[in-house]
Amino acid sequence: MSQRRGFGKLRSLPSGRYQASYIGPDLRRHNAPTTFQTKLDSQGWLRDEYRIIERDEWTAPTARSQVKYRPGSTLDDFATGWLETHKRSDGQPLKARTREHYGKLLHGRILPHLGNLPMRSLTEDRLTQWLDRELRNTNGWGKRSNANPMRGRHVTRVWWHTRAR
Repeated sequence: MSQRRGFGKLRSLPSGRYQASYIGPDLRRHNAPTTFQTKLDSQGWLRDEYRIIERDEWTAPTARSQVKYRPGSTLDDFATGWLETHKRSDGQPLKARTREHYGKLLHGRILPHLGNLPMRSLTEDRLTQWLDRELRNTNGWGKRSNANPMRGRHVTRVWWHTRAR
């Protein structure tokens, strides 16, 4: 039997556990990632989801469960793990030379400026501002030159769109 509430919906399952769900800002129903042993626990999950929506920090629960970084971790924490585990588009690990090159870019150009920022605070706008400053001073990744200034922007955008959100 399900119960309507001010926000969300609770359903008692035959097992005696509770399932919680709600209609999100995207107008889709979102279920809790697990069932709950008590009604109070399921109400608590709905309350937490409601608060996330109120703070305008909402993403779908399934998307949040797929995030590849711990809450509170910095770009430095995330990037180091990413570099160690990232695979090419064909599923093969990065070649040693590529990993070395990415490491030089990461430790020489990116982390000195952005490494201490929490992952949650990194937005496409913030990355674009940083990259624009880099491009004004250099070609983005090397010495001052007339090299293609879009090269660095492409690398940053590719990383931005492939990272877990």
